[in-house]
Amino acid sequence: MAPSKEYYLRISLEVTMKQNKTKGNALKAISLLTLTFFLLIDCGSKKNDETVNNLLLALGMSGGFGSTAEFRLTNTTGLNNARIAHARSKQGYRMLPHAATQLTDLGGDDSENYGDGAGDGFTDNFLTPAAVSMEVCQLVAYKSVANGGPARGAETLENANFSLMKLTSPSMEVSQVCSAFASIPLEGGDTTKNNYQLPIMALPEDGMEQYDRIGIVMRSFSYYFDPADLTENAYRYVDLMLNVPQLPFTGPNMVSKRGDVAVKLFGIDSNPIYATTPAMFFPGLYLSPEEMSLFSFSELLIDIATGGFLYNSGNMYSGANSGFNAINPFEIPGTAFTSETQKLKFKGPATLSTQDEKVPYVLVVDFTPGTPETPGENGESETKTKLAFDVSVDNVLFWDSNDGNGVYSPQTNVADRSNATSGVDNLTNSARKNVIFHLPTVLGSSQ
Repeated sequence: MAPSKEYYLRISLEVTMKQNKTKGNALKAISLLTLTFFLLIDCGSKKNDETVNNLLLALGMSGGFGSTAEFRLTNTTGLNNARIAHARSKQGYRMLPHAATQLTDLGGDDSENYGDGAGDGFTDNFLTPAAVSMEVCQLVAYKSVANGGPARGAETLENANFSLMKLTSPSMEVSQVCSAFASIPLEGGDTTKNNYQLPIMALPEDGMEQYDRIGIVMRSFSYYFDPADLTENAYRYVDLMLNVPQLPFTGPNMVSKRGDVAVKLFGIDSNPIYATTPAMFFPGLYLSPEEMSLFSFSELLIDIATGGFLYNSGNMYSGANSGFNAINPFEIPGTAFTSETQKLKFKGPATLSTQDEKVPYVLVVDFTPGTPETPGENGESETKTKLAFDVSVDNVLFWDSNDGNGVYSPQTNVADRSNATSGVDNLTNSARKNVIFHLPTVLGSSQ
């Protein structure tokens, strides 16, 4: 995609409208109203992410009775404390993926024991991002199996029983996969930035107790690394691609796919502050409204062998110079793309590589309904359903290196590069000098 290409974004939210009958009649008809709005936005604009969220907020408060999904950044210690405190709670506090008996990340790995030890002849090194952003495309709810919901492990968008939030773009309607999303930015150490509330539609009051799971579809997790920990500016923002929008055209060139690691490069017209701060996630804290408009970015994929970028030969937007036309350029020449084996991949569930790219990958968390507590029209009670997701990104970057400085510099330091033969070999062969990005660890609850 060209950095400044414009397109229309359609926000489609399924709103629950309740039509009350007489007091003696318990039957309530539930209808779904789809609200469709069009916004002309500039591709890659953080300012427009805020516009989308503000519109969601307005709709959520008017049609969803104040229901929210709250995302909170914590750490491994915080997750362990929460797990212990809520182990026997009625809230059904739960780890993602479900059925875990220890702290496991979204890829199923033990997040307290990353690395492969010294047996391979290399020292394990780890980095924790200073901030993370989750690009949420859809939220859905599933009924329990006993109430007609899908079997655990078989959840899809098609068999979801209720839509809490859905963002779509008419320019990419050939696919359901994340054609639009709302960014959820989180940064530790600051109470104003370590949590984020996303407005959602309320579940219907009648039959709410039948729901026991929430499904989340995300475009990607985006990590921001502090310059003191990762000095190469090209790696300031690293994206783990989960649900890549499907363009209405195909071709022989390299494209981003599920499981790929990508980095954000900011156009030369962008404010230099993007290269050294989390301004991408929190523009209002770093930039004036006028400065926010001077902004564009592109996403480049990483060569597993060099730590540099991959490019499409002969393409004006993603050719050999694409890694240098930026305020945070790469420091070594790129590599022409010839095979999927060249790509750096992140560690995810096995199903990431087997599921069709056009089928949305859904993250599932257990859900326990809230209790009616908000007065509605005519004095009847409405339900405020607050979902909470605690997120940890501790040590999500692991790499083998014997240089001893603890700074990840794959372009300028050969010791920090993987010696794997492919992206898959890097993830599966612990005898290699590995470079592995992990998904976050997430705990979910309802409140």
